[in-house]
Amino acid sequence: MSARTLLVRPATGAAALVAAVLAIVVALVQPAQAHTGLVSSDPGADSTLAEEPGEVSLTFSEEVQGSAFVVVKAPDGSRVDTGAPSVDDKTIRMQLTSAGFAGAYLVSYRVVGPDGHPVEGSIEYDVANGRTAPEAQSPVVAESFVQRHPGPLVAGSVGVLAVLTLALWSRKRADD
Repeated sequence: MSARTLLVRPATGAAALVAAVLAIVVALVQPAQAHTGLVSSDPGADSTLAEEPGEVSLTFSEEVQGSAFVVVKAPDGSRVDTGAPSVDDKTIRMQLTSAGFAGAYLVSYRVVGPDGHPVEGSIEYDVANGRTAPEAQSPVVAESFVQRHPGPLVAGSVGVLAVLTLALWSRKRADD
């Protein structure tokens, strides 16, 4: 081997290692691709109505595939959605019963877009007239370990891949 080969190989290996680590980091932190999203709702998000509506409709940016799940909760935490939602292309409709309460109503939804990815979210609307609702207890939503610690998991994954790449690169160098 010439002196030039000995100088070029380590530089090429180091550049490949840096490129591999950067590619992994970019792949891990790349924002999600565009998916189906909520375009509008009736009642509108954060709107105030004089009376309770008889139905809620949600319109999405793309056609909704398969089943849709919609839950509407009154200010006291009781459900006011009835039956199954109807799906018509990009719009979902859910029939409601009256709870008789004034206050904030929560509409939660989960649908599947044409790309197969689930989309979930919620909106609120207020009803001005009605009885005062007793306090509803908020459900406790537990976060997963991954949701609580995304940074250390990404850094740890990059570190493990870097160590493995260095080990394989060193072994290949030793074999040459």
